[in-house]
Amino acid sequence: MKQLLAFLFIPLFSFTQNQTWVITGNVMEGIQTPIPFASVYVNNTSIVTTADDKGNFTLKIPARFKKVELVASFIGYKSVTKIIERTNGKSLAYTFQLTSTNILSEVKVKAKMDKEWKRRWRIFESGLKGESPFTKDCLILNPEAVRLSYDNERKQVLATASEPIVLQNRAFGFKILFHMESFQSDGEKTFFAGNKFFQEIPAEEENVKKRQIRNRELAYRNSFRNFLVSLAKNQLKENGFDLYTVRRLSDVYLIRILLSKEIADGNFKEISAQDICFWNPETEQYILQSDKLLFFCTQSV
Repeated sequence: MKQLLAFLFIPLFSFTQNQTWVITGNVMEGIQTPIPFASVYVNNTSIVTTADDKGNFTLKIPARFKKVELVASFIGYKSVTKIIERTNGKSLAYTFQLTSTNILSEVKVKAKMDKEWKRRWRIFESGLKGESPFTKDCLILNPEAVRLSYDNERKQVLATASEPIVLQNRAFGFKILFHMESFQSDGEKTFFAGNKFFQEIPAEEENVKKRQIRNRELAYRNSFRNFLVSLAKNQLKENGFDLYTVRRLSDVYLIRILLSKEIADGNFKEISAQDICFWNPETEQYILQSDKLLFFCTQSV
């Protein structure tokens, strides 16, 4: 049986390596005022450091990363992101200039929320967590930081946050800090953007620790990252993925569909990794190119 994938936050797990390269710099408000103890991390990983009382930081990056998306953040300020490439023997310093969001961190929460607020919250929570066997184990620890509104014209729930949203996924043993930049959802289609940092929470019981490791492996096997790695290595079939182009563009891809029916109706056509993935030796990067909408699915276990 085949299923289309839906994702929860899946981190790029980091492992200890002897070789590293170093990024240094400072986090400032404007050009003269340092922001002490700001967080600086590689987006979507658990690689992080904290600036000192003068806003200066040093971060060691494992050698396997040739390029990183570095994020500087602090409560009450808008996060700033820089793409940084490894240099040969050169140590460069980077300055992050953060601007205040002018949002008060203290939020008063009503004791009783009305039905409309609860409906909006269900849409927000479902859209943020996604659909996964592990969704039920993912909790939002600071819901008071989230502000919800509704766009009557577009019929969408909009959300902002006064501070990073903290999610705890007990199935993986991770706490996730999500610096949300935007969120909108109508209950079926969800779009959000932001930066994520993963903090491991080691389990004391050995059986719980082993279960969390198995859950991480399963989540990675069904993740978009695994799909991209399999695509680059031309190992889609070996890793249980099938890739299709959509011949007829419609809203059908936004809801649950029966894959066999779409293939029989001629909407889906199976293709290989070599049809859309190319290696560029000049830039040393993979290029994905398709003039049609793409779908991928995996064998359910």
